[in-house]
Amino acid sequence: LALQGGGWCNSIETCSFRQTTKLGSSRFMEHEVQFFGILSSDPSQNPDFFDWNKVKIRYCDGGSFSGHPDSEFKNGTEFFFRGQVIWEAVMDELLSIGLSNAKKALLSGCSAGGLATLIHCDDFREILPKDANVKCLVDAVCLDGSLPGYHLQKGFGSGSDKWVLHIEGGGWCNSIETCSFRQTTKLGSSRFMEHEVQFFGILSSDPSQNPDFFDWNKVKIRYCDGGSFSGHPDSEFKNGTEFFFRGQVIWEAVMDELLSIGLSNAKKALLSGCSAGGLATLIHCDDFREILPKDANVKCLVDAVCLDGSLPGYHLQKGFGSGSD
Repeated sequence: LALQGGGWCNSIETCSFRQTTKLGSSRFMEHEVQFFGILSSDPSQNPDFFDWNKVKIRYCDGGSFSGHPDSEFKNGTEFFFRGQVIWEAVMDELLSIGLSNAKKALLSGCSAGGLATLIHCDDFREILPKDANVKCLVDAVCLDGSLPGYHLQKGFGSGSDKWVLHIEGGGWCNSIETCSFRQTTKLGSSRFMEHEVQFFGILSSDPSQNPDFFDWNKVKIRYCDGGSFSGHPDSEFKNGTEFFFRGQVIWEAVMDELLSIGLSNAKKALLSGCSAGGLATLIHCDDFREILPKDANVKCLVDAVCLDGSLPGYHLQKGFGSGSD
């Protein structure tokens, strides 16, 4: 079972907009979807699960399948935060058509679906047969296991079908010491990230500062994996440490989410980044072109580079004692 991701809504404005999309209303959902990744039926792509019963659970409540009528915000608005009830209804139905006889079961999700997987994992185990082998998998996570994120500012006017994405920089970690420290910062954990950030430079909405992109859809992708969005669970270093190098999975999850809210209709798109985000831009540029419409004008921009185009760097020795600040 794969719980769809799609971020969250946290204001009247964002929830109202969400009601006009497939992330807030089944009226806008496709009747059929492609099954790929761990939902693929192709044994060459999905050797572990290709012949399993596969379910993609659509996400439309805006709160990671966690809301309930008893806790709905009653202020005259027509918002139904009933994710918990949706979860229970879907489970009841799946149990009635065979899930109750499962020998093995995997609950997975990314982004908002990843949080939902964490929320409902214990319940999922509880409703299945006691002798079933049940696992829960949260794919796209930061270095410390927290959920990744991005900031979005919607485009307007002639820029409503144009997108500029900026991948945040922040160096790399390459030892147990540096990666452990990174887990305690916003570069390794979303627990330390700001909820809101300023958009400036090519993300600015001020036409005097940003005449080329001010009215485009603008996305700042937060960096929290320590490896330029390139790691994967299959290549994680298993030595008893709790490091999650899943940048590739984060990239895929963010792209899936952005495609679902409008990027799939882009006429123009720019992927940019500096430092570690610059390397991520180089790594993912071809994939970025591939997932967008064939007639879209797609560019990639690596911001901070050396004279020959290679990535810059610096050396740091941390202060201590009275010199730490």
